[in-house]
Amino acid sequence: MQPLMGQLPAARVTANRPFTHTGIDFADPIMIKVGIRKSTLIKTYVSVFLCLSTKAVHLEPVSDLSADAFMACLRRFISRRGLPSHIWYDNTTNFVGTRREIIKYYAKQRSGRTVYDELLDEELCTVLAQVEACLNSRPLTPLSSDPCDFNVLTPSHFLIGGPAQVIPEPDLLNIPANRLRKCSLMQKTMQDFWCRWRMEYLSSLQVKNKWLKDKKPIPIGSLAILKEDNAPSLKWPMVRIEAVHPKRDKIVRVVTVRLANGNQLKRPAVKICPLPDC
Repeated sequence: MQPLMGQLPAARVTANRPFTHTGIDFADPIMIKVGIRKSTLIKTYVSVFLCLSTKAVHLEPVSDLSADAFMACLRRFISRRGLPSHIWYDNTTNFVGTRREIIKYYAKQRSGRTVYDELLDEELCTVLAQVEACLNSRPLTPLSSDPCDFNVLTPSHFLIGGPAQVIPEPDLLNIPANRLRKCSLMQKTMQDFWCRWRMEYLSSLQVKNKWLKDKKPIPIGSLAILKEDNAPSLKWPMVRIEAVHPKRDKIVRVVTVRLANGNQLKRPAVKICPLPDC
């Protein structure tokens, strides 16, 4: 039997302040260097906070998987993003331990102790902030149906009222890491992440069964992302569909697109990632 798919939870479809309903999970651990002369490698974790209604992302470094370390991480998150009304998490021990501590605090069963989180490498915090900006720059839907408007809604609009911005940096992708200074190495790390994240996100916009079942051609005037390998950080090439060019089999494999500057290009249809209708 194929039962009808259930509806999305109310937290996913109700307009709220960003991070009112928050999901939390941990990324895989990463190794960072601590110290200048006698540097040592330590294992560090990244806590991922996801707003369930706006898809905004907040990243926080965590020194270990203990309840105390996550409690400090949660305090930093609440200080910057506000207090959530609901938090979703799995039943790992650090989450359960933190929940137990919060319940005890509100029940006033004990006075509560201050949790001091060890300071992590400043460079990691910088890279995580830039990665966070990349994630929150992704286009969600057009801001209007005006064919002359190329602006899109992003998670950053809910956080800062507009799209995320980045300081222009030189292209460091093709320079070996051992030839870069520490500051430049951080930017190369962010650029490597940007290239991978952008391509994986664009692939998620194109359903995997597109070669098995034919679909209706993309409507003229629709807003889409153009897959460009050399797009700079936080820049998503947006285009409007000007014309489609079906072949003899009536399948559209080539489209004409219009850029924001008015130039028109012919591109393969597989390079086009349409955005959901506003």
